[in-house]
Amino acid sequence: MPAPSAVRPYQFPAVHRVTLGNGLKLVVAPMPRLPIVTAYALVDVGATADPVGSEGLAALTARTLDEGTGALDGAALTERFESLGTAFEAYADWDSSVARLTVMPSRLDAAFALFAQVLRAPSFPARDVARKRDERLDDLAQQLAEPRGLADQRFTGFLYDKSARYARPGSGNARSVATLDADQVRAFHAQHYGPATTTLILVGDITLEGAVAL
Repeated sequence: MPAPSAVRPYQFPAVHRVTLGNGLKLVVAPMPRLPIVTAYALVDVGATADPVGSEGLAALTARTLDEGTGALDGAALTERFESLGTAFEAYADWDSSVARLTVMPSRLDAAFALFAQVLRAPSFPARDVARKRDERLDDLAQQLAEPRGLADQRFTGFLYDKSARYARPGSGNARSVATLDADQVRAFHAQHYGPATTTLILVGDITLEGAVAL
């Protein structure tokens, strides 16, 4: 077997932090050797903010962000992102909701404008919210048919007090998810998504000045 070589030095990029006038926290890590830029929008809201009886609302909100805006429907949004060589992804965990994309610097302005539009003005069409809700119900049914999925759900119930949010699945159970609709999703987004609750992280071939301007 070949012997290991000496450890090569590595220096993490400098990380710059700025808070904009609207309260948005901006974190920039320039890495010009990479010909891409990755954007993360980290919103300080997750499953722990789900109302009692509406568990799964944070997850459904994140999953339906890109189903349309006032100007574009979900299919048009997907096509627009693809035409820029990127894709929009979003999910929610226990304490945060995350949206992200990775794109070449030459297309960053257009991709980021679309990214911001999805985060700021999603339309949450009732039909598409219902479709995503039903997909989650199908996932839950499949999980409960598998020993591992059933064990995971039962384990959290034993581990935490029954009154704790962590004792119930982060993406909701069949009973709670079935009650969710577009009006609840819109209200959750309006209450929790905004510049004051968001940290925007930009990493790659971008400068601090360019990020602030963007």
